Amino acid sequence: MTTLLIAFVLYALIFYAVCYVVTENAQNFLYNQPVQGMPWRVGIVALAIAALATWLKPSFDTMFTSEWYWTLLAAVIWFTLFLLVLEFEVVHAAAVGLVTMVLIWGLAGLAVQGVTRSPEETARERNRRFVTQPDDPNRRNIRKSSSLPTFTPASKAEGQTNTNAAAKAAPSGS
Repeated sequence: MTTLLIAFVLYALIFYAVCYVVTENAQNFLYNQPVQGMPWRVGIVALAIAALATWLKPSFDTMFTSEWYWTLLAAVIWFTLFLLVLEFEVVHAAAVGLVTMVLIWGLAGLAVQGVTRSPEETARERNRRFVTQPDDPNRRNIRKSSSLPTFTPASKAEGQTNTNAAAKAAPSGS
């Protein structure tokens, strides 16, 4: 329960800070005036998105692959909140809300995972993802040792002299 509370508070702080800066700058740039009561509106949006993020636990490694449907749900919710609560126009809510979601959703997930996971759990997750395969004797290793191989010409290795160079240098008598 404490982990969920810590995650929710961290998500809320991150989303509030980011949404406040994005909303203030976008409203000033697009409409030359901020929305009335903007800090309260951004707080409502940040709490709603933090609740969603606490429930979904976003992560960059799965947000566009195995859990794309949750990312789509989050995108619809971000768009709706930017449209209705922060009072952007439809096109602007889509652009600002979705770009902010794509950039911040996974980064906030990384920050919360870094704080709420124990070191043992992080190591276990890393080992689960990067399980090494047993060595296959048929597979050629790229690097067998740390030293570079030495090159020995075939003629010196067999104890022969280079007769081709002498034959080319000497003109033939015919």
